[in-house]
Parts: sequence; structure tokens; C-alpha cells
Amino acid sequence: MRKFASKAILALLLAACTVSVNASLNEDSHQKVPPAIDIDTEKTAVKTVLDRYIQAFQTRNREGVAEVYAHDEDLVVFGSNPLDRRVGWKMTQAYIDKYFASVDRIEIGLKDQRIKVHRSGEAAWFSEVLHWKEVEKGKTFAIEGLRITGVLEKRDERWVIVQLHASGPEPSSY
Repeated sequence: MRKFASKAILALLLAACTVSVNASLNEDSHQKVPPAIDIDTEKTAVKTVLDRYIQAFQTRNREGVAEVYAHDEDLVVFGSNPLDRRVGWKMTQAYIDKYFASVDRIEIGLKDQRIKVHRSGEAAWFSEVLHWKEVEKGKTFAIEGLRITGVLEKRDERWVIVQLHASGPEPSSY
């Protein structure tokens, strides 16, 4: 009789565990499943932001530049000059205002752009090579092979730049 009682208790415990596991699985199945991320669509959206960034610089459009940057205190932007480091949107915005006021024209040619979107669809990074030419007080300066890298985050369904780094050779003038 004892063997029977022990086996019965063991069977009840196993049944209880099975019910508990099944209930847990059913609870999980009722949770919202995140939508599948279409990486190609996200890459296209990031490219659009980067294209708008270049266009905003070429037209010296402060509002256009403001739209593509995160307005964070920890935004980091390194310019091509070794001393050029900006932290925060306010510092970046002040630099852009001063820079746009100092140049008469900006021309940018894009080469070799690479974009990678994280599988979460929440972060992306890029690299690109630019031919940057600007006219300042009638004098033309050019940087052939300006390398740009950066990181974007998707916030409220839109991509914004949270980090950007530029490096390249010294500008030539003519």
C-alpha cells in the first residue's frame, strides 16, 4: 500500500508540474510578439536621413541639420580637425550656426557609403567617404577622402544621429 501511495503522490506531483509548465507556456503565448524587423526598409530609412544630412549641409539649412541629430546632452560629434569635438546638441548647434555663417557655398560628393542596421531595428551605424568642397570669402577649400562614421538610434519611429566622427587629410585650397 505504501508503494502505491508513494507512486500516486509522485504521479500527482508530475501532473501538477506539467499543468504549471503548460500554464506558463500559455501565458507566454498571449504576450505581444514584437513585429518582424525589415532590415532593408530600415537601411533605406537610415540612408534617407544621411542623404537629408548632406542636403542640409549643402544648402546650409540649420533646421534640416537639426532634424537629423538627437538633441541630447550626450550627443558626440568629432570634426575633421583634431581639436574639433562637440558634446551635446547645444554645442553642436552653435558650431553649425557659426560654420554656416562663415561659408558661402558647400558641395559634397558621396562615395562608398555602408549602412548596417542592428537586428533589433533600434540602432544603426554607417561609414562613408565624401569629397567636401567649400567656398569661404572667395577661397575654395577641398577635402578629398573625408571619412565619416556614425551611429543612429530609432526614436519614436524616426532615425536620429547620436554620434558622428569625421577624419581626413588636411584641406587643400585653391
